[in-house]
Amino acid sequence: MSVPTGMLRICFIGTDKQSTFRPIAFHKNDLDFHAKELPTFTENLEFSLGPFLSSTPYTGNGLPLSHLSKNFHGWNSPHYWEDPYLDSALFAHIALVREGHPTIHFAIKVALHVDDDPRSRGYHVFKALRREAVFYAHCLPAVQGDAVPRHYGVWEASTSWAGRVVISVMEFSGWSWSGQIRGTKHDTPETRMKIARTLQKIHDAGADHNQIGPGYNHHLLYDWRCGKARIVDFTEGHRHPCDRQVPLKPYKAQFRYGPPLCPELTTLGLELDFGGPNTFLTEDAEVLDAIAFLDKYLEEHPGVSRQEALDAQEKYLKDEWHLVGPQVRRTESGRCMEYEDFFK
Repeated sequence: MSVPTGMLRICFIGTDKQSTFRPIAFHKNDLDFHAKELPTFTENLEFSLGPFLSSTPYTGNGLPLSHLSKNFHGWNSPHYWEDPYLDSALFAHIALVREGHPTIHFAIKVALHVDDDPRSRGYHVFKALRREAVFYAHCLPAVQGDAVPRHYGVWEASTSWAGRVVISVMEFSGWSWSGQIRGTKHDTPETRMKIARTLQKIHDAGADHNQIGPGYNHHLLYDWRCGKARIVDFTEGHRHPCDRQVPLKPYKAQFRYGPPLCPELTTLGLELDFGGPNTFLTEDAEVLDAIAFLDKYLEEHPGVSRQEALDAQEKYLKDEWHLVGPQVRRTESGRCMEYEDFFK
C-alpha cells in the first residue's frame, strides 16, 4: 500500500517545541487509502527534516481563532479547544524556509486531543479527517491539483501541549472567496467563472461537495497570485452522477431548482449572481438551443460518452458575459482594498 514516506517536524506557534508527525497507514479495509507523496520528499529528502513553522490557527471561514476564543493565546493555551466555535477542525498554514530554496507552503487541518472515546470532540474531528482523505483518494483523484488541492495524507504526533494531534496535509490553494476575495479588486466576472468551472469539474468527475451555499462559501478558494480557484472540505462529499444539461455560466434567465442544472450547481449559480432578469432557464432561448445541440450530438454520434457531448456543447456555446461586475470594497480612506489589508 502506498503511503507518504518520511516525517514532518512542525513548530506550532506559541509552543516553542517541535512536534514530529508520521503518516497514518489506514487499514486495507478502509478502501486501500493512497495519498499523494509530499513533493518535499520527492524533490529533496533534506526537507523531511523540517522544521516547518505554523501560522496561528483559524476557523473554516478564515477568521483567526484569537478573534473568536477568549481562551486562545497560542496553540498550547489550555482549554481553548473546548469553545463552542470549535466543533470541527482547526486550520493553519505551515511553511518551510530554507536559504537558497523556494519557500514551501502547505495547508493543514488539525484535530487536537484525539483519543478513542467516540463522544470526544477530538475523536469526532479525526474521523472526519479520515473520511475526507479516503474521499479525496477514491472520488477526486482526477481533479486533485486542478479543481481541488492535492491531498498528502493524514499524519499524527504525540505532543506535550495537546496530547495526540492529527493533521491532514494539503496543497495550499488560496483564500476564502467569501471572506477575503469577494468585493475586492480580485472579485471579477472571470474569477466567478473560474469558481463555477471548478465545481462543474468536480461534478463531471462524479462527485459532489454537499456543503455549497449560504454559510458555506468559505469552501470556495481563490489564489489571486496564480489565478486558480479550488474547492475544499469534502467531509460531507458523496458520489454524484450529475445530470446537468448545460454548463454552469452566466445566463440572461433566472436560476431556479430543477433542470437543466443539478441542485448543487444551481445553488452555486445563485451565489455567484449568474442569473439574469428574464424568464427561467427552462424557457430561455440560449438554454433551449444548448439542450437541442446536446441531444442532436448524442443522436448523431452513437457511442460517445455524455461527457464528450457536454464538452462539444460547451465549445458550441458563445461566451457571453451577463454578470454585472461586483462592487470593490474600499478602505476608510477610499483606497481600493488590497489583500494584505485583511491581515492588518
